[in-house]
Amino acid sequence: MIRHTRLLLLIAVFLLPAFGWIACSIEEADEPPLGAISVTATDTDTGEEVVGALVLLDGRPRTERTPALLGGIDVGDHEVTLLPGIGYEQASREVTVAGLDTTHAAFDISAPVNAGEITIETNRDPAHIVLDGAVQTDYSTPTTFRIPTGSFHFSVYKEAHRTVRPEHGWTYSVETDAVDTLTFDLQAAGEEGLELGADVDQLVFDFARPSDTGDTVSVGQYRGYALLVNFWYRECAPCMQEFPEIQEVFEERSPEGFRVIAVNTGWFNDDSTEFAEVRDLGLTFPLLYNDTDPNLTYEDWFFVTEAPTNILVDREGVIRYRFGLTGYDDLNDKLDLLLEE
Repeated sequence: MIRHTRLLLLIAVFLLPAFGWIACSIEEADEPPLGAISVTATDTDTGEEVVGALVLLDGRPRTERTPALLGGIDVGDHEVTLLPGIGYEQASREVTVAGLDTTHAAFDISAPVNAGEITIETNRDPAHIVLDGAVQTDYSTPTTFRIPTGSFHFSVYKEAHRTVRPEHGWTYSVETDAVDTLTFDLQAAGEEGLELGADVDQLVFDFARPSDTGDTVSVGQYRGYALLVNFWYRECAPCMQEFPEIQEVFEERSPEGFRVIAVNTGWFNDDSTEFAEVRDLGLTFPLLYNDTDPNLTYEDWFFVTEAPTNILVDREGVIRYRFGLTGYDDLNDKLDLLLEE
């Protein structure tokens, strides 16, 4: 028995370095290279730079707007789509990210040749027009404008109002030379038992906060989408645990109309360093600062006392779920019903 024991010890002495070398090799394996894409747009009629156009990468919305630098992009072929808004044609192009260098996607855009005429009105004019998830700051209801042919996500937003699902749905196809009117009904908080608040079945509070990419993001711009409002901070382990799964659901279901904004609680003064660490998880939805107004998460607004806190809002702006830690299956189950509406 003693002889066998010594033999096993000798074998272990010789094998342990080999196992250690294998483990170190795995840990030190090179990560795939990541690149960047610079996206710019120029108005061919005026020669001026187009600022604030929405950018989609491989069909999924990004937080950055033109002029934009998209970082952390896998090497390979990608499709960049530009949604300039009212008055311009949409545009797409294929780009190839070859390595660590920045790939440039420069768009020359112009007024549409093939277009239709759309009038948008509500029962509570004026209201903001929301096109493909962007508030059109130069337009409010009632208004008439020309827009390129194609399929668009139309909605309207008015603070402290529910946007009732329109008869035509949230997506509308514009045909060449068509003349159409889209009518939206708005219901004010306080009417028919609708309350403004932070609980299930209440109309969600609107707010706007700066993101880590320099844009200002609001709840109102996502009216017409199913929206997850997530509250987090960097040292919250469950927050970091759920983020990759939220990102996976976002990537899969954003074409159906799912959007995410992740609001820092502001409790621990997380700054750009912490935000960059969170971005390294591969997140592409907006991360919002909240250091200017802690009341957003405390008693005056959302009554958030722990993180993560998740609030899932339907397309009309009404809170449907309020919950803590979530995951891939749980979030998908909750979205199944909301995205059908």
